[in-house]
Amino acid sequence: MGTNDGDRAGMERLERAYEAAPRRYRLQLLLLAGLGHAVLVIGLLCTVGLLVAIGLQLWAGPQIHWEVFIPIMVLAATSTVLLRAVWLKLEPPAGHRLEAGQAPRLQAEIERIRQAIGAARLEGIFIDAELNAGAVYVPRMAGLAGGRPYLVLGLPLMQLLDADELAAVIAHEFGHFHGGDGRFSAWIYRVRVGWQRVARSQAVQGFASQLPLLLFLRWYVPRLEARSQVVARQQEFAADAMAARIAGAQAAAGSLLRLGLAHEWLEHGFWPDVARSGNGQACPPILVYRRLGEVLAAHRIRPRRVPARLLLRQPGVRDTHPTLARRLRALGVAEPATLQANGQSAAEAFLEPALREQLEERFSRQWQEAVRPTWAERHRLAQAERARLEALAALPARDPGQTLEYALLLEVHHRDQADQAVDPLYSEVLRALPAHPLATGRLGLSRLRQGRHVEGSALLRRALALDATLAGSLSPALRELQVARPEDAGLETLDELLEAGGADATPAGEAMLVRHALSAEQLEALVKALSRHERIAMAWIACRASADPLAPPHHLLLIHWKGSVASEAATLPRLAAQLEGSGTFVVLGTSSDKVMAGRIRAAAGAPVHRRP
Repeated sequence: MGTNDGDRAGMERLERAYEAAPRRYRLQLLLLAGLGHAVLVIGLLCTVGLLVAIGLQLWAGPQIHWEVFIPIMVLAATSTVLLRAVWLKLEPPAGHRLEAGQAPRLQAEIERIRQAIGAARLEGIFIDAELNAGAVYVPRMAGLAGGRPYLVLGLPLMQLLDADELAAVIAHEFGHFHGGDGRFSAWIYRVRVGWQRVARSQAVQGFASQLPLLLFLRWYVPRLEARSQVVARQQEFAADAMAARIAGAQAAAGSLLRLGLAHEWLEHGFWPDVARSGNGQACPPILVYRRLGEVLAAHRIRPRRVPARLLLRQPGVRDTHPTLARRLRALGVAEPATLQANGQSAAEAFLEPALREQLEERFSRQWQEAVRPTWAERHRLAQAERARLEALAALPARDPGQTLEYALLLEVHHRDQADQAVDPLYSEVLRALPAHPLATGRLGLSRLRQGRHVEGSALLRRALALDATLAGSLSPALRELQVARPEDAGLETLDELLEAGGADATPAGEAMLVRHALSAEQLEALVKALSRHERIAMAWIACRASADPLAPPHHLLLIHWKGSVASEAATLPRLAAQLEGSGTFVVLGTSSDKVMAGRIRAAAGAPVHRRP
């Protein structure tokens, strides 16, 4: 346990250790989690004990000196952090809970699968708004009195899959409950999240007296995460095998492929299109989940080409799920070139029309309420941008900076006609400023949209060589293009570029970061947008120093996320899209790139946002 397992070699070594002796590996992980829990409890007892001892001494002492309040503050802050870490309560899932007699066909199908597997009875079945499913295990009395298993099915998931594919998904989730995986995973999760809370706490990090705790944290957390993620991936293989036993390997593989395609389309197609509609309308669209269901149906009823990128993706050291290619091989299914159309959706098969409409309306209202404040702000910025666009268009002549701004605004507000207009504009900027990274990258995207793949990919590589941090803004745009043109095989060759994210960048990509130069009004708007996300604990912002006075500011926004890694990965791209109107932004999470996170914090100084 003395090596750092955060790299790829460490991950592969741990996976080999699990495959050689899975029981021994799980026992070691259990002992490691127990060690972390014991340290938390002992630390809490020690800090509380010292507080009590100081309190008794003050009670008996004749005089109180102000110096005594310093250790009291340190101990009180530390004990509060440790108490929150130890006393982690897992709540039942959110969503619409099915009552007895509601959706009887779905409940009968779930019960049939449960009995076939031999899993324990469920405490409840929930339907939520996610394109996903989940097995949620809520411990009683910290796991000492067992727990309550819940099944969560997303309405979009049921609209995408047919009955056999949904049966495979349900069997997969029951596979997590079967054999104690739910209890084991819940215990590991509690310890991991507890230590993540300690790691995030400024109360602990701010006192040098907590150095032993910080040293243990730095040694312990990477090891626990690396080892627990190996077990999580192996549990996915076991759950896939259960899905194949109940519903068949082809149905299990079909659900994985269909979900992989749909997740990519949602992230880089549907939701960006919905967000862009805010440029022209002041209120969020109504019944967005009904529209989503209709488009998912269109995806389901026609064959889909399976992009090579889904099957060639390499495993990441923080992944809790194996890659799609490995899961298909484990199921014994050949990698298909095309995903065939399926029949009636599971939502149509198992949910009454009135319930489907009720859920679509409920989830749409919840979405509207959640995005309404940021939507109004985005619309206000869009109106200001349109006015700026008109002003730039009316200029008799534009300098390179104005030309670049004009082209960027055209791409945002006139997407349908932008390519023919912006190509000469970016070329004009590059004639004046040949090494301008952003103009180079945007010209590359324009060439790709025109089908000029060789030129476009060469320009993108040059842009990333000039500024590696542009990968954060160029990659989503490139992925959107791939998703919008699934039959364009020429775009598939750029997946290596997306994955690399500028890994081959020259030292120019390591340019100095400096404090931001946002105006008070811009900073206030940014903080207002951040404050609407409850799970953003803190945020720092820095700016890439540029020798070019005409270059637009390129900001790096670092987010300290309080939720799961999965929710962080889903939210940060949407947040980046919301900030497009305030300049060029790249949004990073503190868990994604620790080296870059450290550089941003050092350049930014104090956080620009801190949730109370």
